Parts: sequence; C-alpha cells; structure tokens
Amino acid sequence: MLARYRARHSAAAIADRRAQEAAQDAAEARAAVAEAAADLACTRTALDALTARLAEANTARDRANARANQLAEAAARADRLEADVQRLRAALDNARAVTVPAGVRDVDPDDQPTHPTGINVRPLRDALGGAA
Repeated sequence: MLARYRARHSAAAIADRRAQEAAQDAAEARAAVAEAAADLACTRTALDALTARLAEANTARDRANARANQLAEAAARADRLEADVQRLRAALDNARAVTVPAGVRDVDPDDQPTHPTGINVRPLRDALGGAA
C-alpha cells in the first residue's frame, strides 16, 4: 500500500511539476506573443510612415515630370521661334539689300554726292611727282 501511495504521489508530483512547467511555458509564450505584437505594431507604424513618404515622393516625381515636359515644350517653341526670327532677319536683309549699281540708282537732288574739298585726292604717283 505504501508503494501504491508513493507511486500515486510521485505520479501526482510529476504531473504537478509538468503542469507548472507547462504553465510557465505558456506564460513565456504569452510574453513572447505580446512582444511580437508590440514589434508588429511598431513595424506597421513604420510601414505607414514609409508608405506616406513614398506617396509624397511619387507626387513630387509626377510634378517634376510635368515640369520637365513643360520645359521641353518651351525649348521646342523657343527653337521654332528662333528659326522664325532667322528667317525674318534674312528676309529683312534681302529687302534692305542694295542690288542696283551706283550709276543707275536714283539720287535725291537734295542728297547729291559731295566731293572732298581742301584734300589732295590725286593718285599717289602724281602726288609724289612720278618718282614712285
């Protein structure tokens, strides 16, 4: 009987120890789950912040692309305008060009060519007495 009592009590003691260990393991597991939940909450917060920053970066990129397109269009327009200016300058220069020889051109009577007065305009050979 004593052997049975001891066997029951030893089995009960072993079961009690195992139950205590299981309870301790469960408490540790609960603590680990709580810690993982806290880590997950921090990770979600960080992820939300990064998602917001990514959205801002995408918006900034879209604005920059739109601005680059505007600048490209402005550059193309400037090139077209520069070509127009060059074409118009060439047409203006051609319109202003003197294409008639001087002897044939009409001269305004009030704008007769003048001859130099008081200046020796002889050829150099005549001016030096033919010694050249």
